[in-house]
Amino acid sequence: MTAGAAQELDGPLVAGVDVGGTKTSVVVTDGRDRILYEHVAPTDQSSLVCQIAGLVSDARRELGQDVAAVGIAIPGYVDPDAGSVSMAVNLGITHLPLGPLLQTELGVPTFVEHDARAAAVWLREQAATDGTADPPTSVAFLAIGTGISAGVILDGQLFRGDNSLAGEVGHVVADPDGLV
Repeated sequence: MTAGAAQELDGPLVAGVDVGGTKTSVVVTDGRDRILYEHVAPTDQSSLVCQIAGLVSDARRELGQDVAAVGIAIPGYVDPDAGSVSMAVNLGITHLPLGPLLQTELGVPTFVEHDARAAAVWLREQAATDGTADPPTSVAFLAIGTGISAGVILDGQLFRGDNSLAGEVGHVVADPDGLV
């Protein structure tokens, strides 16, 4: 766990939480994307909402400051408009209104996005802000961890597909009687 040394903060603080099958990470950044706090803990699948709320609360307490918003990156079928996640098999989630539950618990706006899609957007944004080249208009980000999925940006737009499952490239059974 690290907390930023006494420094002048730029803009509101935001928390980002990356939920994975085995670990959950939280970072808090300021308006210049400086990491002021980070912590990693084993994912508690049995009480994920409480765990995330606790991690964000710990960060607030450690920094002595509030956060203006929380962003959650999580695998599974994510409906970012509703803030819900479904079919997150590596987390044992069939359906969870994660965003609304955390927003109520934390009292700040909370946003939920598919983890690989969030990473693809971040990657493109990094390329746009590093100043070394024009940002790519299309990006494919392959996430390999407890599960496998991808985030795709086409012509500058995040691609979700007709059923919002674009990028779910993990194991697919083609022949139920075939080799595992």
